[in-house]
Amino acid sequence: MKPVAIVIAQSNRKELFKQTYGTLLDTKYVPYKLFSKDGMEKGEMKTVNELIESIDYDWEYLVRSDDDMWFDPYWLADMIDVCDKNTNLAILGGARYPTHKIMEDRGDHYVMDICPGNHWLIKRDVYELLGKFYEDKTGIAEDVRYCRAAQEKGYYVGCMKDPTLVVHCGMTNTAGKGRSDYVKGYMNALGGATGAKIL
Repeated sequence: MKPVAIVIAQSNRKELFKQTYGTLLDTKYVPYKLFSKDGMEKGEMKTVNELIESIDYDWEYLVRSDDDMWFDPYWLADMIDVCDKNTNLAILGGARYPTHKIMEDRGDHYVMDICPGNHWLIKRDVYELLGKFYEDKTGIAEDVRYCRAAQEKGYYVGCMKDPTLVVHCGMTNTAGKGRSDYVKGYMNALGGATGAKIL
């Protein structure tokens, strides 16, 4: 199997990235290569797009991840298995937000209205169809626009049903904005179930 390309733009949350990197190193069964650098100067999406352009080998799957994640050792094998079985999935997320709407239960994953941009698995042909990630700032979040672009082309977006495979651990975003009490409770519960540090 071709190595999976994983791209992460780092922020100033060094302790969270240390956890992301440490748990990523324990990934089982699927070869991958990590492309990561600081994204504070140029911006996250511009950095992510530059990292993708720098990939120097033939890849079949791309993972775009935030720098504040926790990974179960089998996360990548499980997600690729779901993608291989569901060719109409454009984007598959590892971490789901409880505020997003579940459209369909497919057993091992949910079809969603939106797949949050903190963690995505995308096949190469889909990425080449949709193009690079949006770097501009508008009133609509970049991940919402990218999911809608996939849906407009007849694809679905989904999230893994098992919430303990990939856990989003940042209680505040890079701008310092906190999550709602509902989302905080959800994240803390996942941290308790997995041992992930929620900061």
